[in-house]
Amino acid sequence: MQSQTKVELAEVTEALLKLEVGAQGNLEEFQEVTNRIEELRLTEARLNQQKGVSTTKLADLKRQQLTIVEEIARLQSSQSQATTEMEESKFATSISRTLNEIALALKDATRAELELMLNDRFRRIISHPLIKRISIDDAYVLTFHEESGRAIGRTSLSSGMKQLAATAMLWAMKDSANRDIPVIIDTPLGRIDHENQDHLLMAYYPVLAKQVIILPTNVEIDARKRAMLEPRIAEHYLIENTTGDAAMVTKGKALVELA
Repeated sequence: MQSQTKVELAEVTEALLKLEVGAQGNLEEFQEVTNRIEELRLTEARLNQQKGVSTTKLADLKRQQLTIVEEIARLQSSQSQATTEMEESKFATSISRTLNEIALALKDATRAELELMLNDRFRRIISHPLIKRISIDDAYVLTFHEESGRAIGRTSLSSGMKQLAATAMLWAMKDSANRDIPVIIDTPLGRIDHENQDHLLMAYYPVLAKQVIILPTNVEIDARKRAMLEPRIAEHYLIENTTGDAAMVTKGKALVELA
């Protein structure tokens, strides 16, 4: 029944078209145009759909473009910061290298000056026929040289000679520092022979510094030696340690009074 109705409807529609259009040729042309219009509508719908998809993609691309632009700006800022830091690092490295070169130059100059002072101070406290000069290397190791310039083996030097060289070194270092500081020396004469002891007491301690504190044992400074120093002595202190774990200091009492 429904199928018959569709057929009748189609027949009525075709009859109406004939009435509206007229001849059969015109009907066919009308249907062709109608079909073409429908095709164009479908094409338009498809294009609109594609346009919608393209619009969405375009929006996504614009967002991606904005993100890329922001990332480029961030990277450029980081690059600029890195460039600045690199330049600062280069400058700091250059300054550090320059200061290091200055320090090395000062070290060499100080070592050369100290070597001159050492030899001068050594000659003031002792005149040894074997030792002509003392040199100081970069590690501040002392080397003793004879008249010909040949190095002298350390084993050939006495302990007293080595102590005198160390004494001259300390004197030179103190004068090279150019600082008015007190000097404290324990066991001032030590292993030095008697001849050089007198020379040391007269040529070294009176001019070493404005304030010199020497801590001799009771066998190093006797009455004769104390008399040699007396004109330059400001004060005496006697340190007694009878128990081994505690000391008593007495001002104004000379060491030789124990004898």
